[in-house]
Amino acid sequence: MSWLRQLFKRDQPTTERWRVLQIEVTSRCSLRCTFCPNKSLGKNWIHGDLPWSVFSDCIAPHLARFDLAYLQGWGEPLLHPQLWEMIRATKDAGCRVGFTTCGSALDETNGARLLDECIDILSISFAGATPSVHESLRVGSDFRKLAANVERIARLKKSRVIARSDPERSEAESKDRDEAISKSRGGDCFAATRLAMTLPIIELHFLMMRSNIHELPEFVRLASSIGADEVVATNVAYAPTREIEALRVFAESPDPRHLALIGEAEREAKRRGITFRAYPLAMDANILECDAQPTETAYVNHLGQVAPCVYLGLPIRERAPRFFQGQERPVAPVNFGSSCLDLIAAMQGAGRAQFSGAFRSRKVSAYSALALSAASGASEQTRLPDPPSPCRYCYKMYGI
Repeated sequence: MSWLRQLFKRDQPTTERWRVLQIEVTSRCSLRCTFCPNKSLGKNWIHGDLPWSVFSDCIAPHLARFDLAYLQGWGEPLLHPQLWEMIRATKDAGCRVGFTTCGSALDETNGARLLDECIDILSISFAGATPSVHESLRVGSDFRKLAANVERIARLKKSRVIARSDPERSEAESKDRDEAISKSRGGDCFAATRLAMTLPIIELHFLMMRSNIHELPEFVRLASSIGADEVVATNVAYAPTREIEALRVFAESPDPRHLALIGEAEREAKRRGITFRAYPLAMDANILECDAQPTETAYVNHLGQVAPCVYLGLPIRERAPRFFQGQERPVAPVNFGSSCLDLIAAMQGAGRAQFSGAFRSRKVSAYSALALSAASGASEQTRLPDPPSPCRYCYKMYGI
């Protein structure tokens, strides 16, 4: 059974390095999206920015322990006055960096700066393939301006790739840019330059809802035409009100029409050579750990609190309202500790270990059942241990 012990060993927490630290740099946003808790929770929501001193003194010194820092939570990152300094500090730590934006502030200046700073992942949120649908859901967003912003960044990225391969470019210009890129990447000049030529990865996120999923195939065509690298179709995973829960398209038995639309979008992406990924619409009760992977990641909200994920680190004053399968299932935020005091202590503390332990128990149980099945040839249904109590009525634990 040595192979099984090795399998368990890979799931043990590391004291050296983690995969992702997601950091909410602000909880503020200029849009009024119909599905966002930022607006629906009203006075319970705490608006604010992560202080630069907390980031520079308490978070940045530890970023080398993470593979990726994702600088976004429930707000719009480009509203933070020190976002560029945060990006630079993250890159200086040798950590990959990305964020999700509503795209309203991706003007020509900011778009060029994103490329200059060698952002690794740029995700831009859409809610439709036409102005009427998108703007009815992302209230305050200008669809045509948003699409133009994405197209400009993609075009500039492409032009820089061409410039990088132009042999007639001056030697001094080449040297200056190569050295700048190498410094920002913290590594070999040639390798850093070659990687920077393809950055950032431009992802367009499409939030699937009953009122817009019919536009998903057309959205893939739009994404391809404006130069995006990838389309990710996501779900309404957190419902603070009954009205928001009613927007979801996933279910125990999804609507065949919705599944057909995803299939059409996949075929359209393949024809156009663009990457497409859709979250499942069929709920699965046997997920061992949600895709937030809290055993390998952590979330810091703008208050400096370290939590398992964005859903359990909401910046709120009271318990968070939550609806699951039509029932009210409120949840209290989970706090492993304060990044202001000691981020690594929170990552390695008893609270996070206990929380992660529930997921590891699920994995051990599943792997043990698999091993017994392989040894005996019999297949038996195994009841998995419960996930952590705050996760039991979270849709992410059902794979959506």
